[in-house]
Amino acid sequence: MRRTTRASALEPVRLVGVVATVVVAACSHTDGFVAAASLLGPATTGTDVRLTYNVDQDYWPTWTADGRGIHYAFVTLDAPIGHRCVGMLPPNGGTRLWQMCDNRTTQSDSVSSFTGFALDSAGRLLYAEATSIGRFADIPDAYAIWLADTAHPFIRKKLLTLPIVSGGRPFNWISELKWTGPSTFTALLQVYEPGRGDSTFSNEGAIMTGTIDGDRATGQVIAGTDSATDYALIDGGTAIAFTRRDDRRLLRVPIAGGTPTVIAQVRSDVSDSTVGQLVGLSCDASVCIVATAPVALSYGGDLVRPEVAAHFVGAPQADLRVVSLSTGAVQIVDTDHAILGTPMIAPGSRDVVVQRGGVWGHLQTFGNDRSSDLHLISGLLP
Repeated sequence: MRRTTRASALEPVRLVGVVATVVVAACSHTDGFVAAASLLGPATTGTDVRLTYNVDQDYWPTWTADGRGIHYAFVTLDAPIGHRCVGMLPPNGGTRLWQMCDNRTTQSDSVSSFTGFALDSAGRLLYAEATSIGRFADIPDAYAIWLADTAHPFIRKKLLTLPIVSGGRPFNWISELKWTGPSTFTALLQVYEPGRGDSTFSNEGAIMTGTIDGDRATGQVIAGTDSATDYALIDGGTAIAFTRRDDRRLLRVPIAGGTPTVIAQVRSDVSDSTVGQLVGLSCDASVCIVATAPVALSYGGDLVRPEVAAHFVGAPQADLRVVSLSTGAVQIVDTDHAILGTPMIAPGSRDVVVQRGGVWGHLQTFGNDRSSDLHLISGLLP
């Protein structure tokens, strides 16, 4: 699992802004129709600036609502065990403005992972933390969503404890927390199953809406979002765009739930449905940007067994594709032989922050490729 130690060595800087963060978890559906999608490209647009220089991993970026900061998860090597931390960068890179992690050796008997994080305009920090006793434990011993603020993230209220059971499914992992109002949020639910030396997710998942009432929160799964692997709010927050594992379509469902419809066939150049996964999604009022990667996922028993499809002859490369929400037209705007994951559109801008290398979006939490960094691509959207 993604791991950071549990306590609270951090920089006490109060930040004001809203984290716009979005995503989900996995299964397979047949929908009533497929929207026509024209593919334009390939194209190269924007200026690429590397924001982080980490010998390990920087991953899962997300913007503050005002665009003045980038939250992201990172791994630090200056600790006795492999920590997973949360930080905030200035929008153009540089020294971290804030971070939440613990490098104390006294915490070496337990590890924790901050798997989702969101900050509202009042400085309230919503985050999910999974904790395991023992350095090599796979399944979290404690997992909860907490409400705090950036100045004192461990003076906190426990809002919700995992697993969350819905429809007989115990969701034991949560990510992509996003504030949607003063007391409401959304999140991606997943089912974590330990792999052999890796952390992967089963072919289950859903998007959840949450409501905070005092010191507690309740959650409800959005009907029609089963098998989601990423999501974004669209149509002024009244609907959700989302992706599924082994499905290269971009789907839409009302936030109140319903039958999914197809926005576009994002990738149609590979015949094998398990090759070329969609590994990231972000939307604004008119378009979505979707990351695709040469990744094949197969099953071994009850586990997801990942393999990099680039090992196969004629495998596709990774790329970023812009999808029109009104027409379903698809345009390639960037390509790479490294994994491109979790692209996020800057609020009110054509700029995009993206992870290059490392894990495969929210299909995976730990990978053999220990090197990944964040890049800012200015003017990427058409």
